[in-house]
Amino acid sequence: MVLISPPVSNAELSDAKVLPTPLEEFNYEPKFPIAVVATPEHADRLRESNRICQNGNVDIITVKDLDEQQTLVEVELWMDKLGI
Repeated sequence: MVLISPPVSNAELSDAKVLPTPLEEFNYEPKFPIAVVATPEHADRLRESNRICQNGNVDIITVKDLDEQQTLVEVELWMDKLGI
């Protein structure tokens, strides 16, 4: 699974009025590969405040700009590393 610039928390989405009602934080442990693609600033926020990005089970791919071709290249390299 590749998450591109995910929110730091569900509370952040509720505060921004993206979700109609509050949503509990996810409390499961993934049993599959996950990569998070984010800018360096957003990646730092995720490492500080997002539980799943703190435990080391998620690969964090930092890119300068999410709209660049390099973003796709980085995701392809990650998938190659996994053998996909």
